[in-house]
Amino acid sequence: NSFCTLLANTMAQTIRIVHLSDTHSCHGEIEQRFGPLPPADVLLHTGDFTNDGTDEELAAFDAWLASVGDRYSAVAVIPGNHDWRGALHGLAQGTLDAATVNSGKYLKDRLPHATVLMHETLEWGGLRIFGSAWDPWQCSADPDRSTVDQHKPGSALTAAVFGRRKAWEAFAAAEASSNAPKKEADGDDEDPSDTAADAASLLHPAHRMRLIPADTDVLLTHGPARGIMDDVEGSHTAWGSSLFLRRAIEASRVRCHLFGHMHEQRGVWQRRDPTEPYTGGVEYCVRDGEPPTSTPPPPPAGDPYPCRLICCNAQLNHTGIEGISQKYTGAPRLIIAFRDADDEPWAFRVVAHF
Repeated sequence: NSFCTLLANTMAQTIRIVHLSDTHSCHGEIEQRFGPLPPADVLLHTGDFTNDGTDEELAAFDAWLASVGDRYSAVAVIPGNHDWRGALHGLAQGTLDAATVNSGKYLKDRLPHATVLMHETLEWGGLRIFGSAWDPWQCSADPDRSTVDQHKPGSALTAAVFGRRKAWEAFAAAEASSNAPKKEADGDDEDPSDTAADAASLLHPAHRMRLIPADTDVLLTHGPARGIMDDVEGSHTAWGSSLFLRRAIEASRVRCHLFGHMHEQRGVWQRRDPTEPYTGGVEYCVRDGEPPTSTPPPPPAGDPYPCRLICCNAQLNHTGIEGISQKYTGAPRLIIAFRDADDEPWAFRVVAHF
């Protein structure tokens, strides 16, 4: 509170942000565990607000948003991989169409008490927040993998994999058709869909990461960029991260990156400018009293990686590693964005784990 007061008294513009992630249908326990959410301007959730993305879970999450939303001027969320499970089953069973799912209408209709950012920008108080949502066809272990690689030949084609494939094929076809050059009617017998099919074959599962705008202030994704907070406990192996995302962050000069997904990598890296080293680290502990898990270091001082704040806030424990049921191990984070004039870039700092 003293740091927030100092910034408010010395900086012309401050915006308070509460960051939630990976609450997995336990949102009702947040204030029981950590006390009331603090006053802030913006509430952001970076996905996996449900376990299975069922209509019942989505309705419960929206009801919770309705109960806390009046405390904030803006509430925005992006889906994580778990939040698409219900839609994927609907696609597999033929009860949903891929266009409704891929456009985000499926989730927006079910979460009226939040702004669901499906590769869209929300601007509040001069702060540009872009939600690069997890797409329904992406693989949880590697969002850069193609859908063809998501199951082994001869193995059972699960409803989830079948749903991902239908979502991907519909997206690729729509993208290819809209971007394919028009053919001239020259009287030949070539199928006019060939150009679109060829273009679709060149698309990549992480294709929509190219939509991250230049000079984005706050980027919301569900998973990490490759090589940053993506270590699997005890293996030093990247999991759930995207090389395409890292390249997009570097190209778009993102200043603040908020995400979750990697429960065992919950933590913060922050610095004032690229000439300084990052401070912070991974906070997650497999068991109480044990030191935090190992993780690759962030880019060193002098590296041009643009993020001033990198925050993974997957709040629930990793049940597979710990062998116990779900529980909260991480609090919501309070982040302050501040600057002294409209023409200055925003700076960011985590000020509380309340």
